[in-house]
Amino acid sequence: MRTLVSPLLVMYVLLIPGLIYVYRRINIRGYRTYERQKKVVLFLLSFTVLVFFLSLPVVSSRLAYIIERPYLDFEGAVPPDTDYVVVLSGGYMVGPESELDLPGHITSLRVMRGVKAYNTGDEQTRLIMQGWSPDLERGQMTGLMRELARDLAVPDEHIIEESYSTNTWQHPRRLIAETPVTADDSVAVVTSAWHLRRARQEYERFFGEVRPVPADFYTFTQREGIQNFLPRVNALQISTSVFQEYVGGLWYELKYRVNSYLN
Repeated sequence: MRTLVSPLLVMYVLLIPGLIYVYRRINIRGYRTYERQKKVVLFLLSFTVLVFFLSLPVVSSRLAYIIERPYLDFEGAVPPDTDYVVVLSGGYMVGPESELDLPGHITSLRVMRGVKAYNTGDEQTRLIMQGWSPDLERGQMTGLMRELARDLAVPDEHIIEESYSTNTWQHPRRLIAETPVTADDSVAVVTSAWHLRRARQEYERFFGEVRPVPADFYTFTQREGIQNFLPRVNALQISTSVFQEYVGGLWYELKYRVNSYLN
């Protein structure tokens, strides 16, 4: 029932027929430069229909499956000889006071998965929290992640923070520059499955042994029955995230090639 009264669904129900009506009316004599107007309306209609399909759970879950497929068979453990389990931050929740800030939903899932991976390592394995948002004090993001890991029984002395990197491009570079980690160490990279492909590519540029650990999946957000074919905001978010990952991966590859050429 909530889907039926969703503002997103109401918008499509009104907008798509409205654009079709305007397109048909443009053919009536008396409209100046009607060919140009038709093209504009046709573009708006095509874009609206595209966004409509990207908002369907049946479409977004399929797009997520394409990018998450290599990690669907993950068994939840890393080899015992893993030197470092690296958890990438994914946002935070702002409280009325900084003391009431919390790691965001995605960050929390990544930390929990990272702790599970850390627990399958040996006594030498260490847990690293990575990431910084410029609108936070340095160390605040990783501090929230550290606190959650401590609550999950990880010894504080086994947790390392890297609070200088602000994106996936910087993560492996800052990891080597700001922590005891070296290129010869084995690292397990913990992030969302839809983000893991890009993150893995970046870490593999610097480390010989990278073990991908998916924390959460979008593939399994598909609804049952008719709800699969009704637009939802979270489905549009999933489709957007997948496209951003592909664009981000291409952009990083271009940056890497340009830097290699210049150097």
